[in-house]
Amino acid sequence: MSDSLFDALPVALIRLDAGGRVVRLNAAAARLLRL
Repeated sequence: MSDSLFDALPVALIRLDAGGRVVRLNAAAARLLRL
């Protein structure tokens, strides 16, 4: 149980980081379009 948890944690962090980058890119694009 603990092994699978430790294996899944990095994957979850990578997915969250990738999602955050997508949100930042969308926000930056929205700002450029507003300008």
